[in-house]
Amino acid sequence: MFIAWRDMKSRTIPDAWLWPLLLGGIYLYGGAFENVAAAICGYVLGFVLMAATMKKEALGFGDVELLAVTGLWLGIGGMAVALVSAAALGIAWGLARKQRFVPLAPFLFLGWGIYYAAAGIGII
Repeated sequence: MFIAWRDMKSRTIPDAWLWPLLLGGIYLYGGAFENVAAAICGYVLGFVLMAATMKKEALGFGDVELLAVTGLWLGIGGMAVALVSAAALGIAWGLARKQRFVPLAPFLFLGWGIYYAAAGIGII
């Protein structure tokens, strides 16, 4: 996905690239209260994480918006699965490559894939 590639290369996630995901999520899931609540939770969680890491500049506003989109698309349970998966994969990547900066977007999208795969075979 272009968002993951951009985050890997330049540490930025353009708002214009998130709008299609946001609008698609609203179109598909906007009527579902759980997904709207999850989008709000994702947004708040992103702000809390951004505030907690503000001095280290570890999380940007694009990451916060991406967490909101994740909540909208996956719901609260799916967002939890995606975040835990993203954290585990990102930590493994960072340790293996001895990298201080690990972008969120690529691993969060992998977390989306893990959630959808697990839901597809009935694990979740």
